[in-house]
Amino acid sequence: HWYKQVADSLNAAVQTGKYPKGVATLNQYGEQFAKVPWGKSLAAYFLYRSINSDYAVKLAEAADPAELQKGFMKQLQDFLVQYPEAPDAPDILWQLGNGMEFTEGDDEAIKYYQDLVNKHGEQPLAVKARGALRRLESIGQPLKLVGNSLGRSPIDTSALEGKVVLISYWATWCEPCVEEMDRLQKLREKYSKAGFEIVGVCLDHDKGKAVEFLREKGYGWPQMYE
Repeated sequence: HWYKQVADSLNAAVQTGKYPKGVATLNQYGEQFAKVPWGKSLAAYFLYRSINSDYAVKLAEAADPAELQKGFMKQLQDFLVQYPEAPDAPDILWQLGNGMEFTEGDDEAIKYYQDLVNKHGEQPLAVKARGALRRLESIGQPLKLVGNSLGRSPIDTSALEGKVVLISYWATWCEPCVEEMDRLQKLREKYSKAGFEIVGVCLDHDKGKAVEFLREKGYGWPQMYE
C-alpha cells in the first residue's frame, strides 16, 4: 500500500536526524486513519512509526537514556493494548522483550517473548524469541549444546558433565571477542586440571578465516561451527 510507503519514508527521514517534524506528520496520519472504519490497520502502522521516530529523536539528546527507555517501553505497551492485531505486533513484542531485560528484569521479558511465540509462532522473530526464552530459562539448569566442530566432528556439551563449562560466542570480526580469547586461554591453562573447560561457538561466515585464526593463535578448546 502506498500509504505504508509514505510512513516508511517519513520514519526513515526522521531517523537521519534531518527531519524531526516527521514525527508529528506520522502521528497526524495515524490519528486520521483511526477515525475511519477501514483505517485501523493503517493507523497502527503510522502510529507505531511515530513512536519509534519520536524515541530516536529524543534519544539523540537524552540526558537520562535509561529513563527515556522506560517511557518508550510504556508507550509500546499502551500501543499493543489499543492495537493488539497491529501488523508490527511481532516487532513490538520483540522490542518489549529486549527492553524489559534491561529495565524490569527477566520475568517481564519472558512474558513478552512467550507472547510472541504463542501468537506469532510462524514469524521469523518468533525463532529469536524461542532462543531468548531458552537463554533466560536456562539459568541454574543443565545446558546441552550439540553441533559440529570446524572440522565437522561432533561436539556435545553433555560429555563435559561435572565440569565448569564456559560457552564463548565469537567471530574474527568481533574485536572485543578476539581480545577476550587471550584471557580465556590463560584461565583454561590455570584451571583446566580443576575441571574448567571452554566451548567456542564460532559465528564467522568465512570458515577458512576462523580456522586460520585459531591455528595462528593456538587456542585449543573445542570450537562449534554450523
